[in-house]
Amino acid sequence: MSDAWFGFLGGVLATLVGALIASIVQRHHEFNKRKQEAHVDAYFHLLDLHNWYFWVASAELRGESPPGEVVSHCRELALKLNDKLRTFDNVKKIEEILMILFSETMTANERANRLQALLDNYGQTVSPKHLEAMKRIGMENILRYGLGEAPKNNAPGSWR
Repeated sequence: MSDAWFGFLGGVLATLVGALIASIVQRHHEFNKRKQEAHVDAYFHLLDLHNWYFWVASAELRGESPPGEVVSHCRELALKLNDKLRTFDNVKKIEEILMILFSETMTANERANRLQALLDNYGQTVSPKHLEAMKRIGMENILRYGLGEAPKNNAPGSWR
């Protein structure tokens, strides 16, 4: 064989190896991207569930039944989150999430506390600055409302 053939075959081999490496790197990148998207999606579903589950836990503490529409909405959110988790099995803390969603071995207050702990854990990886700011705002609100009569509130994101 001549040098031209060796050069040609070497070029073809280098191209094939390069294409294989690029394909592996792209698959790895896409997997990591899907994993990150699944974590963010799970976090926001959990956050939404936590906001609604507050009413269930507070009703339990008062010894009352929670409103039916709240329970129905919480169930709907839990099933949507479960469907999302089923599509991507590598979500962090998946066993804890499923335990919170479906286990009947805990009270609503215990479930709300575990959900809060899970959100704190997730928030550190998904949106740490947002988590820090919301914790600070929440503490300021608790201190503000804990001092006698509740002041007027006009915050658009507030529960009042």
